[in-house]
Amino acid sequence: YSFVGEYQKALWSFEQVGVSYPNLSPEEKARFLSFRPALARDYILGQAEQKQIIIINEAHHQPLHRVFTISLLEGLYERGYRFLGLEALAHADTVLNERGYPVLSSGYYTQEPQFGNLVREALELGYTVFPYETQIRANGKEREIQQARNIEQVVKANPDGKFFIHCGFDHINESEVPGWEKAMAGRVQ
Repeated sequence: YSFVGEYQKALWSFEQVGVSYPNLSPEEKARFLSFRPALARDYILGQAEQKQIIIINEAHHQPLHRVFTISLLEGLYERGYRFLGLEALAHADTVLNERGYPVLSSGYYTQEPQFGNLVREALELGYTVFPYETQIRANGKEREIQQARNIEQVVKANPDGKFFIHCGFDHINESEVPGWEKAMAGRVQ
């Protein structure tokens, strides 16, 4: 549904899959009471000054998350970010940066209109866009390790660079994830 612009149906169908969320303990619930709302865009751009790597995640069925990521691109570019790592890109599209726009073979999610826009906007601003997904069939833990290593290779090749990484769902966790030990972000950290 998200690929054809049926965003409400995409949300509805995801709910029908029966996704469950963990119950929070009383201590975890109490922790949230200490939080105060802030504008996410302003907070992220404020943090960008001191960080070399910023990682943001999305729900793959929710293109509005990609629209939010697009809204960060220019501000991050102004703060020195030049590399955008995307889980969804195919390693086989070796001329994406030169071509300046994604094609059907650029990756699975790049076929969704807002993801295609994300790639186009980044390239127009001057980002170098790179894939970091594993190229081998791997279990969850090995996939997280390989994603982190792929990002590490780009960082090591550009030690003074600043990197914006866009991932899906749990890859952003820095703590333990059942079955993975650490997720990609925890391993990058």
